[in-house]
Amino acid sequence: MAGPALDAFSAQDLARWAEWYRGNVERGVPKAKLREVLEQNGLSEDLVAGHQVAPAAPAGSSPLRYRRFSLESVAALSREDLYHRFYRPNVPVVIEDVSIGEALLWTPESLWGALSDIGVQVIQGEQRVAMRFSDLCRELLDGPRSPLRLSPQSRVLATAAADACWREIQPDARYLRQGPASGAQLHLAGGGARSQLAYDPQVALHCQIYGETRFVLIPPQETERLLPERTLSPIDPWRPDLDLAPLFAEVLRCDITLGPAQALLVPVGYWHATRCEEASIALSFRGFVYPNQAIPS
Repeated sequence: MAGPALDAFSAQDLARWAEWYRGNVERGVPKAKLREVLEQNGLSEDLVAGHQVAPAAPAGSSPLRYRRFSLESVAALSREDLYHRFYRPNVPVVIEDVSIGEALLWTPESLWGALSDIGVQVIQGEQRVAMRFSDLCRELLDGPRSPLRLSPQSRVLATAAADACWREIQPDARYLRQGPASGAQLHLAGGGARSQLAYDPQVALHCQIYGETRFVLIPPQETERLLPERTLSPIDPWRPDLDLAPLFAEVLRCDITLGPAQALLVPVGYWHATRCEEASIALSFRGFVYPNQAIPS
C-alpha cells in the first residue's frame, strides 16, 4: 500500500494524505496498516486524521481561509504512552493532569513577595525595559490591560532569590527531570501581552498556573508561509498583513486557550505565539526524561 507521492511535504500534501487516510478507513483497511504507511512517510496518524479543510469563503468575505486542526486532550498518561504517542512522533497535545507541586498555587501577589527585589527585563510591544520584579507585579495587578511580558532572558529562576520558588516546584516525575535539570522557566504576562510567532529547537511543556493563555500552533510544514527569519516570523497570527505574507491566508493552524492546571506539549519545530487577555502565570519545562529531541536553531 502506498499513499500520495511526495517530493516535499507541504500543506497541499497534508490534505491529500487526509483524503487518502479517510478513504481507506471507509473501505475497512486496518488502521494499524495505515499508521505504518504514515510513519514510513514521516507523518503521524493524529495529525492526518485530525486535518480539516475550511470551506472556501464566499465572495466579498474575509480573504482568510485558515485550515484548522485540533488537539487531543489527555490525562493519566504513563511515561511510555506520552513518549510513543506524542513526544517521539512530534505531535502536540493538551495534558490535563500534569503535576508541578505547590507552584500551581502561585499568584502575582505570592510571587511579588518571593521575588520582589530581583531586577528583570520586560517586553512592552517592541520595547525592552528594565524594572524590578515587584514593579512588574504591581503593573499587572493595577488593571486588566497591562501588556507587559517578562522577557525569557531574565532567567528569574536562576537567581539566588528563587530558592523559595524551587522548594514549591515539583515537576511531574512521569515526564520531567527534577530540580533545575527540568529546565523550568517562569512566564509572567499582563492583559494584552503577546509573544512573537516563533519555534523552539527543543520540545517544551507549557504548564498554565494563573489566568489563561491563548496559543496559536502552526506545524513545521507550513514554514514557507511564515517568512521565517531563523526561529522567528514577522507575522502577527491574529492580525496578519496579507500584503506582506499572502500565503498565510490559508495556513494550517490550531487556536487553543490554556487554563489553570492545563499543560501543552509543544513539539520541536512547531511555530507558536501566545496572547493573554488577563494577568497570566505559567511555567515551561524542557528537561524531559526522554532522549533529547532537538533541531539546530
